[in-house]
Amino acid sequence: MAGTRRDRALFWLALSLAGIALFAVFPLLLSFAAREAGDALGCDLRLVAPGPCEIFGLDAADGLGQLYDFGFAVLLTWPIAGIAFCAWLVVFVAIAGRRLVAVRRERNRQE
Repeated sequence: MAGTRRDRALFWLALSLAGIALFAVFPLLLSFAAREAGDALGCDLRLVAPGPCEIFGLDAADGLGQLYDFGFAVLLTWPIAGIAFCAWLVVFVAIAGRRLVAVRRERNRQE
């Protein structure tokens, strides 16, 4: 990853923002995937007692039901991701402000 210091900072900022976004939506992705798999297999994924759901002769109702219920983890991950995004935004503004000051100094030197 050869490049300037600015390129590396942008890379890490983009990577961290992608990580925050993935952390925020991952429970929903698992829940939607479990629901779609359950619908495709004709399973009933209820919160209390999931009905029988066979995949290759094995009952997968408990596993799919738990993955479906994992969507409620969004109640925890979204606030944490919101706080992480605010911290990311502070770092972004600090880096952008520092870069802006450096560009203005360079312009003043050239004049």
